[in-house]
Amino acid sequence: MPSTPPYERRMDTLPGLGGSDNPTKKRRKGATRLSCAECRRCLGLNYAAIVRYRAVPVLNVVAARFVQTGHLLPDKEIGVHGSQNLLLLRPLTWEHRFVLASTQELHEKISELATRVRELEDALRASHSHLSSEPHPLLSEELLKIKAPLQRDVNNKTSVTIKEEENPDVVDAFGSLSIAMSGKTKYYGHTANSWYFLENELPEEHEQDDHLIALQNILPQEVLARAGSIAISDFSTATNVGLQTLYWYLPPAEVALELRTMYFTHAAWMYNPINVESFDNEVYVQFYSQNVGPLPDDPLLAHRLSLMFMVLAIGSLMNSNLPAYNLDAEKYHQLARAALFHNSFFDNPTINAVQALYLMTFYLFLVDRHGTSSGARWATMGLAVKVAQSIGLHRDSGKWKVDPVEASRRRELFWELFTYDSWQCWTFGRPPSFFPPHFDCKMPHLDDNSDEKAFNAWKHRYSSECMTLLHDQAFGAKMPTYATILQLDRKLRAFPVPPILQVAGFGNSEPRAGGYPETVMLTLQRHIVLAIREMNLLYLHRSFFARAISDHPKDPLGSPYGTSVIAAYRSAGSLVAMMRNLHTQLKEPSERMWFLWTHMFSCAIVLGSIVTRCPSMSLAPSALVQLNSACELFSKTARGFRAGKVLNIMLHLQEKAHYTSGRSDASNLIEINFGNSALVI
Repeated sequence: MPSTPPYERRMDTLPGLGGSDNPTKKRRKGATRLSCAECRRCLGLNYAAIVRYRAVPVLNVVAARFVQTGHLLPDKEIGVHGSQNLLLLRPLTWEHRFVLASTQELHEKISELATRVRELEDALRASHSHLSSEPHPLLSEELLKIKAPLQRDVNNKTSVTIKEEENPDVVDAFGSLSIAMSGKTKYYGHTANSWYFLENELPEEHEQDDHLIALQNILPQEVLARAGSIAISDFSTATNVGLQTLYWYLPPAEVALELRTMYFTHAAWMYNPINVESFDNEVYVQFYSQNVGPLPDDPLLAHRLSLMFMVLAIGSLMNSNLPAYNLDAEKYHQLARAALFHNSFFDNPTINAVQALYLMTFYLFLVDRHGTSSGARWATMGLAVKVAQSIGLHRDSGKWKVDPVEASRRRELFWELFTYDSWQCWTFGRPPSFFPPHFDCKMPHLDDNSDEKAFNAWKHRYSSECMTLLHDQAFGAKMPTYATILQLDRKLRAFPVPPILQVAGFGNSEPRAGGYPETVMLTLQRHIVLAIREMNLLYLHRSFFARAISDHPKDPLGSPYGTSVIAAYRSAGSLVAMMRNLHTQLKEPSERMWFLWTHMFSCAIVLGSIVTRCPSMSLAPSALVQLNSACELFSKTARGFRAGKVLNIMLHLQEKAHYTSGRSDASNLIEINFGNSALVI
């Protein structure tokens, strides 16, 4: 039997090692050792022994302790010292109970693997739900905890485990209500875009519309007057403008065809109340055929003329050969209003009237550069919904033996209306107009698996199955419990996205083996699918994110709402990366979609809050990098939609974040000139 090596005898003389404190068990005869003596001795080391006996590599001790106990020295903190990556051990204070990895790459890899685990869980949950109503064994509560963040003490389980039946906590968020001295009142719900909250907080300003002033020299006063007056009844049309007068303002056929193409390529990819075949056969040919005679005073004809002008207006707005927010677009918009208000569409409702009102709402959505004209958009959408209900779009027309083509057109229009209303109400934080118990209209593309209909089919299903739940359970007057929020989070993440609508490099996008066409429309649709989900997740968790960093600034990840901190951080970062990716691929079209850029402000608030309120959190360095990216990207487009004030706030937040993190470096700042003022990023 070999004698005990000298170094083992020396170790036995140290306090806390060997002797009575660490009895050595006699090895069973014939048993094979699975580890060397050095590793076995490391498992018994305590902190004092490690400090005094420096012959044992600290890294081996840490690794051995992790293998033995499942955690990294819970009563100590591991930090990185200098550029040589030396590991030092020092006492851990109660105010700072983090285990920091030795490199930033470790944190990124952990985040990547946790995301992958969550995606696999969601996929398993979705596939298993078709086979059984019982949860899959691999989705038990204990196994779901495997992806919990490593930044907090793993022994503190009681503070992070929230059972649904024991979770009465809610976050009281009522939104924003502003009442001006003039009596002007605005309300935005707690889930609204941060841009609108900012609008409610800033002093009221009255900006004169230059387009309306310029239009007075282009369109007759009676046309502008008619465009600004909704015909409630036939008595309101005594001093009307003839349809023939409005007809003469249509552009030549070649210009109309170009704008029509621009509309269906660069605008109809997201919202489209009328398909191109119906438009060409029913609307365009009505006014551009060779045998067009004098236009009779007919409500249906007036509604189609209005629809024609609205396609021209949005086509002009998205025409890259024209300046953004050009005068031609507003001219066609005013002509469309004059045509629609020629008669009372309340007394003479038609599908074309609903389509025209829909496109007017969409036009205001695109042209509202700084969110100050949201009132007109909200009211116009309300008119479209009420007229649609008056012609029974919410009831499936198959019950009345309607012509299949007409039935399909009605279904498409209803679900476009339902989707737009749902998304708009979510943006404003206001209640939706449609309630599932009151409509039974079938979805138009249930049996169509073609790539051309993939986006429409996805957005209709997503609005029906996900947005409805969000409105009812998360965004209503009764605040949800945190358990409800987590359930909705899982629902959103598990909702499938067809491979053709996935953005390469984001999430769990599948490789395109056969390849998909890279058209402008598909590129925009892929990015909006990603944006919609990430926006929903961001605003779903925003209130609980704010609660976590306010109540637990030292350790928000260890708070009861730590999941919301991670979710909000990831969604904000994904949106910033998504916008950069879209801007790189389609610079000109993306810069005309202010509604996507407004969410960058919400992302900046989340990312900046992490850095300024929780600078010691492990997510803070990467949050600062993404905040810099958001500010740099936003500065390129802010001039186009008069967002100087918003950019100022983002830059101030960025400056504060750099100061807090101790990284304020002039070499990282760039100067942007806006008129007479200079802004610094």
